[in-house]
Amino acid sequence: MRLMQLLVRKKIELEERLLLPQLDAFFRWASEKHETATVLIAIDGKECRTIQKTRDHLKVQAAPVIRNPLFIVCRNAAFKELAEGFILEAQTCVPIFRSSMLEIWERRNSNIPEHNQPTRFGLSDAEKLSLLAQARQELRALLQNEVAPKHPHGARAEDATIALAIWVRGTLRASIVTRGPTLSTAIRSAAKEALHDQRFAPLSSDDVDEARIEITVLHDLRIPLSQRERAQRTFDATKGYYISDNAGHYAYYLPEVLNFERFADFQQFLARLAAKANIPEEQLPSTRVETFEVCDFIDSANGQGVCTLRGTMPAATFAHEVSDDALRSDLTRVLGAAAEHIASNQIANGSFPCVIEPLSGKIGTGIDLPRTALAAEALLHAGNTLKNDVFQKAADKALAYVSRTHIEKDTPSFSRVLTLLYRGRAAQARGQFDEAHGIARTASMGIQSAPYDPILFLLASSLFASFGKQDAELSRIAHRLTETALADFSRTLETDRADVNIALFPELIPALHILSTLHSDRSLAVRMSSVTEWYARHQQQDGSFPKSIGSPYSYVRGTAKIFEALAIDGAKNRPALTAAFAWLKSMQYTEDSTFFTPEAQRNVALGGFRYDMSTPDIWLDATSHVVIGVCRMLDHLNGKNPTTLGIRARE
Repeated sequence: MRLMQLLVRKKIELEERLLLPQLDAFFRWASEKHETATVLIAIDGKECRTIQKTRDHLKVQAAPVIRNPLFIVCRNAAFKELAEGFILEAQTCVPIFRSSMLEIWERRNSNIPEHNQPTRFGLSDAEKLSLLAQARQELRALLQNEVAPKHPHGARAEDATIALAIWVRGTLRASIVTRGPTLSTAIRSAAKEALHDQRFAPLSSDDVDEARIEITVLHDLRIPLSQRERAQRTFDATKGYYISDNAGHYAYYLPEVLNFERFADFQQFLARLAAKANIPEEQLPSTRVETFEVCDFIDSANGQGVCTLRGTMPAATFAHEVSDDALRSDLTRVLGAAAEHIASNQIANGSFPCVIEPLSGKIGTGIDLPRTALAAEALLHAGNTLKNDVFQKAADKALAYVSRTHIEKDTPSFSRVLTLLYRGRAAQARGQFDEAHGIARTASMGIQSAPYDPILFLLASSLFASFGKQDAELSRIAHRLTETALADFSRTLETDRADVNIALFPELIPALHILSTLHSDRSLAVRMSSVTEWYARHQQQDGSFPKSIGSPYSYVRGTAKIFEALAIDGAKNRPALTAAFAWLKSMQYTEDSTFFTPEAQRNVALGGFRYDMSTPDIWLDATSHVVIGVCRMLDHLNGKNPTTLGIRARE
């Protein structure tokens, strides 16, 4: 029995390592699309296979290396290396599936017109607008017993599965998944079903007129989740999920579900998906769970355009080359909205809510002194950059609240010392350097007896180092704290600890920058460059930074902190900063992206940043980090040294 269990476990481990269930699903799908196809597989080495479909069998066999195979299947993030060093012409390839473990690319046939390309290659904005217009016209016609006009787009010669969601004043009023021989026929069927979705109040003509319509095209390449992926707490909120069992039960979850339901983690997500399919939870481990790509889009807020979604928010778009004027304009707009969000949600006593929940309108009113002090610092920089005294007055009110609430004690406390550090940085932003120096001296007494924490140590190091030329003791402490954190960071890299949050260490960059500048220490500058380059290497394809090494999961607070740190050198780090800013911008709540938010709660959300794709909440410190990073970038574009660093502000 034990031998059998061991063999089964080894078999599963081999399948996981070689991604055999995933490859099998791909081969079967590819054989439906093509009688014969060549595939480059780079999972465990680099080899080619041919797929050939016979009457009763799927035949997969080894093949000689062929230039430009039809499909490329590789480990996550390996395609670029293959394209550069092997046999591919990257510009002809389209990614049709990506996960934390696997990428699948398909070579586009340039002889086929755009409107006849497979929908998995994407839709043009013209097609999206036409499909949205068709859905609205179909709904109106059905309500008025009329015949909707025909549409020129959406008739690609392939079966299509689509989801139609109708949002009226921030409330979901219909959600239908249906299939048709073309996109156009699927839209027509979905519109009919939407008017009879008995889970919601009936739609009226007025509802349809003001509704924002969301269409999701489901790609038909479905890849089973590995055991490792199923065991994770986080999941990819940009994908669709499909569950099925041998009894014929099945159900879908699409990204839109995350705009009206909350899930504690992926396990709860899967349990509810199983319940939706009427699959008992105890059978969940043996059911098949597959994931697939989607093309998701919605009417723009002004009704004149289309907003393409990636997950639950507008898709990030960035160019590797962008003019200074265009970037400056974008940065200024995002900064103004973010600072306005913080200031407009200030509580009467001067503090700021730590968390805002857009779905419920709930605003946290608990005391969080470090985050309030951080927000005050961010507002001071925003006020200085935008020449807006409203933000500076809000910051002064917040700092007054922190000062009268922040009681010093002899016992070290993480929160107490952290609050002091942000108060010191805020004093620097005000130009009150003597006050900032005094606060730094007070904080230094607490930090020396505090247990190690990279965030605390590095914030202290940055603040203390800025007074290094006038205070040798603070400079010495800054060096010690930086070396301690740097050693921890190095150990993390050496052991490849995938569970470590990489947002714990970005403050190494400004700490090393200040120390190397003050002491003209080339070795510290080299170490700063090494840390900077490490972060740039781990940036995700969408511009965000992962929470941990090898993880596909990103969240705004972590990316924003890394963005803030990298922004001390806007010239050297411009590619990484431009990409990160594009992703952060896509996560900022605007009129376009608050379609799921009830009107009564919309104003409190605008300008804030969604926590992550699956959680709509807005965190104060995430918005504050974005504000500080943007101010640093604008300083660079305007030919100034970053005024967010105390050492620079005094020069």
